[in-house]
Amino acid sequence: MKKNIGLWILVGIVGGAVLGGLYIYALMSLWNWLIPLIFNGPVITFWQTAGLLLLVCMFGWVAFGKGGGGGCWGGCRGGRHRYWKSKWNDKWANMSEEEKQKWKDSMHCCW
Repeated sequence: MKKNIGLWILVGIVGGAVLGGLYIYALMSLWNWLIPLIFNGPVITFWQTAGLLLLVCMFGWVAFGKGGGGGCWGGCRGGRHRYWKSKWNDKWANMSEEEKQKWKDSMHCCW
């Protein structure tokens, strides 16, 4: 039984490393296909892509907070998202129909 647990842990570690490497390789390929062509940017290596991904995750983690969602794995499930959504819903509920229409008209240009 204990041998099976160790084997599954090893399979999980190796599988995670392989999937992570494939993800980084796919991201690198997409970058190297689009960025030099569109923006005349640099071609980057596998390790530069891994570092860039780590940097983006770290920025997201700091900017959106550990408990408030955001970051690379947090999504928009956290407290800040709920806070602003409830605040906006309260504001919207207290608007008159004229105010709602005026806001919709003013935001038409944005999307």
